[in-house]
Amino acid sequence: MNYTVQNAPFPLKQLNQLYGSVVGGFMFFLFSIIRLTQRVEYVGVENLNSSPNHIYAFWHENLPLHFATNLRMKQPQIWLQHPMLFMKPIHVMIKLMGLTEMAYGSSGNSGKVALERVNTQLRNGYSTMINPDGPAGPAKKLKAGVLIMSKETGVPIIPITMDASPKWILGTWDKKKQPLPFSRITITYHKPIHIKDDFTDIDIRNLETILSS
Repeated sequence: MNYTVQNAPFPLKQLNQLYGSVVGGFMFFLFSIIRLTQRVEYVGVENLNSSPNHIYAFWHENLPLHFATNLRMKQPQIWLQHPMLFMKPIHVMIKLMGLTEMAYGSSGNSGKVALERVNTQLRNGYSTMINPDGPAGPAKKLKAGVLIMSKETGVPIIPITMDASPKWILGTWDKKKQPLPFSRITITYHKPIHIKDDFTDIDIRNLETILSS
């Protein structure tokens, strides 16, 4: 049986919480140490003034760069998170980074309920982060969910691109970019995208192009 954070029995749930706390805490510590050695350049920061809250979108490959440069979240955020137990270390780490709320859900595991919770909080002024090609790819192929979320809530999308030099490309499906100590990281916030009406395949391709630039 694939246990989730909601249905895990005793003592599996308690053991997993302990495992998640130890591993997630170590991951947070590791990213904190790496961050002390990095130089980070932010481009397009003025685009964050377009709205009090945003839907931040970037490819799944950039998650290590995001974690390394956003150790403290400065605004209320809610993230849609996979509910399976193996994700517990990630849940612990992002809580340590200041995430306000997690909505647990995926296909077949209360996904619609979790998504509606995210949309509700977006309407209440929260921001969120989404990887439009996640959680299992294909890499850099945009799923329309991010556009639907913007249309239903009125919250603009901020496309984000990232890179690091030097970096280590992991052998995962998304080829994650892991920053190395003393690397230089560039974070680019692109112009906000407002989805007010029905969108087309052209809108999907345009956002895909921006995220891959």
